[in-house]
Amino acid sequence: MNKLFTIAVLSLAFFFTKTNVGYGQNNSSNNLSAHQKYQQEISSTASIDAGDTVYFDIINLSVVGNVLAIPMYIKSDDIVNAMDFKLKYNHTNLLFDSIQLISNCFDQTTFFESPFDSSIRFTSNSFLDYPSDTLLLKVYFQIVSGTFNDSDFFGQAAFLNGLTCTAYLVVPPPVSVAEINEIPNLKLYPNPVINELLISGEKLTAIHIFDINGKLVDSYDPSIIFSNYRMDVSSLNQGSYVVKINAGDLTSIKQIIVNR
Repeated sequence: MNKLFTIAVLSLAFFFTKTNVGYGQNNSSNNLSAHQKYQQEISSTASIDAGDTVYFDIINLSVVGNVLAIPMYIKSDDIVNAMDFKLKYNHTNLLFDSIQLISNCFDQTTFFESPFDSSIRFTSNSFLDYPSDTLLLKVYFQIVSGTFNDSDFFGQAAFLNGLTCTAYLVVPPPVSVAEINEIPNLKLYPNPVINELLISGEKLTAIHIFDINGKLVDSYDPSIIFSNYRMDVSSLNQGSYVVKINAGDLTSIKQIIVNR
């Protein structure tokens, strides 16, 4: 049932209890309870705003083989009984696979892929309250190009209780660089990587790998210019990392996923 239907049922319940107040004190108490619940539903729906957020957690995505899974959750201080979202993605690198419901809060869900704008659209509602800051579902994609990065996801939108809220992609924090000038013909592969990352480009001078908190976890900073390097990442934990690559005055920032 959708939100409007729920509110209509509550309204009818309040009307009928209101017309039978002569049946005793317990009836009066139930009447008040129905009225309070009705007011709570109206207040909750009206209070959804930009401070309420649907999150797509790119930082904590997982990759198994060529299948990528993005966790999704909400943060809200309001009662939420319906959630809808749209997530646009790069159809050249990824193909939509499926959506896995993790939370038991869902009563009714529908989702479909639009071939016209490469977007996933999801709609849901429930009599149960959707929990805040808790994993609700995962969106699965197949990696078809052998590589991907967070820029493959964009154009997201979301609604809570049928009202517009904030839709946010949680991506690795940027590495502080005064000016980024892309290095010509730079390649990092495979991505996701298990043990060894191959990096190639023109006149490379340094490689630095940072975790999602901006902490340096590995580097290669020789005194010579190089064009190819095999970097051992077998000691890194599974997850998302930022790779900063220098070629003289040029700097490129790339994201990799270490998969175990």
